[in-house]
Amino acid sequence: MCVFLSQSSFRCRENAFGREMYKLCIFNFLDTFCDAFLLNYPRKLLQEKYPSSLLARWSGKQRFLIPFKVLDLVYSQTVSWVGVYYCPLLPLIGTATLMATFYIQKVVWDMTVMDHLNSHRSLCVS
Repeated sequence: MCVFLSQSSFRCRENAFGREMYKLCIFNFLDTFCDAFLLNYPRKLLQEKYPSSLLARWSGKQRFLIPFKVLDLVYSQTVSWVGVYYCPLLPLIGTATLMATFYIQKVVWDMTVMDHLNSHRSLCVS
């Protein structure tokens, strides 16, 4: 009984650290996904369909902020590389999330910035 109690209360720090790195990696990807498709996309639709509404004016013009996107990528890579020793599958998960993040950010770029570039091109061509 004493042996069982002492073993159940013992926690391996490396395992706990590895679990936290997995959580950080997955949560960061979910944050990127939700930010793109549950925040930016409805905001764009609102600004296109109802540009004079109070909520559309309050949210302001949507922009693709490169410094914040770079910081997000650096954070993802840091989580991936810090957890390499404690989580053997984390580089694989990190690579998959970075590739998915790249394509998600490409969609966000196409939604937010490409519309503005196309409108400026049409003004210059005429």
